[in-house]
Amino acid sequence: MGKIGDERRSEKIGMRKRFHSEFMTKVVLEAIKGEKTIAELSSEYEVHNRTQIVNWRKRA
Repeated sequence: MGKIGDERRSEKIGMRKRFHSEFMTKVVLEAIKGEKTIAELSSEYEVHNRTQIVNWRKRA
């Protein structure tokens, strides 16, 4: 599993990370495919809170 690099975050304010919409779309599409669990996606894309991915998927 490779690292995603700088496209992962648009900016970091204090402890809060803000993600690019392109990055969120990429993660959500993988979540919808269902080939990997939310935990696996969270680890692979370094999204600390798994709930974020679930919420992004709900908004899609």
